[in-house]
Amino acid sequence: MRVLSLIMCLIPVLSVAGNIDTVREQFHGLRDAESLDRFLSMVKDVDDERVVPYREAANMKRARFTANPLRKMKYFNDGKEKLDRYISEHPKNIEGYYVRFLVQCEVPAFLGYNNHKASDRAFVESQLDASLLPDDYKVKIRQNIRELSQK
Repeated sequence: MRVLSLIMCLIPVLSVAGNIDTVREQFHGLRDAESLDRFLSMVKDVDDERVVPYREAANMKRARFTANPLRKMKYFNDGKEKLDRYISEHPKNIEGYYVRFLVQCEVPAFLGYNNHKASDRAFVESQLDASLLPDDYKVKIRQNIRELSQK
């Protein structure tokens, strides 16, 4: 019985590990604390470097759903540091820049996390057609960039 329980717990993690599309889709559906918690549980132990930008941006979003100001800053700063490090270590990965652009468009200006907004957008737009991303995700990225740039 314990083995069955363990297998049932691992199935979501194993299926996500093999399907970055699920991570992308779930990330864009984060609207409340419950969906955020489910997402973070799903990607917590996934060993796929492509998941890192999504996981760290989700960690930054945790700040939105906590009342403690110190904890808000910790969530935000930890995620920001890890996301920026990921981009430094993977300078050609378009998804890191895209996710950082999304975060920069969402966070309040007083946090000062918008220095890369224009360059991230330019990088994504210039590299998107040549990327190996699925065509439907390219459409979603273009749409999100267009919508966020109009705000």
